[in-house]
Amino acid sequence: GLASARFDKAGLTAQVVPGSTDTQAKVTVVADGAAIPGSSAMTLLLDAGEMRLANALTVAQSQPALTGLAPTTLYVGQGTVDVTLSGRNFTAQSVVLVNGAAVATQYISASQLKASIVAPAAAGTLLVRLRTPNPTSGGAELLSNELPLQVAPAQLVLSPSSLTAVKGGSKAMSLSLPYAAATGGTAVTLVSSVPTV
Repeated sequence: GLASARFDKAGLTAQVVPGSTDTQAKVTVVADGAAIPGSSAMTLLLDAGEMRLANALTVAQSQPALTGLAPTTLYVGQGTVDVTLSGRNFTAQSVVLVNGAAVATQYISASQLKASIVAPAAAGTLLVRLRTPNPTSGGAELLSNELPLQVAPAQLVLSPSSLTAVKGGSKAMSLSLPYAAATGGTAVTLVSSVPTV
């Protein structure tokens, strides 16, 4: 039977699962964060002696994965917005793609990036993903899953929604934007249905 198994590269461990027979054995393999991508040989300790299997296991590079975007909605006319991307397996060379086009990307950590995304002039959905160079295959790239980023029409909210002003008097109302105004403010033109107001 199989007594033990080991790999010739760091970051890889093998554990023989109980219940092996003379002709069949199960081995649990773990590739930890220190495992170097590429092939590794495995040495088995059998009742009859040692056996070496060349290229028994290939460690693949971990794919970058997106799990969240913040904010999850942009607004028409909002301008450039810093969007935080959450996930795993990010590198300093990761680039954010919006509808396939690269945008300015800032590496924060292996699980967080920041991208500068310009809100388009029309409502719709932007598709966001990552492109990361594959360190084990020169020139090849690893692509993450895509996440949708909604672009909604910017609707201003007046509070109160309507009011009555007495001739010669004044009334106050609040105007709320669905996003933070740019530095210096945002110009808004209000038109009354009454020509003298």
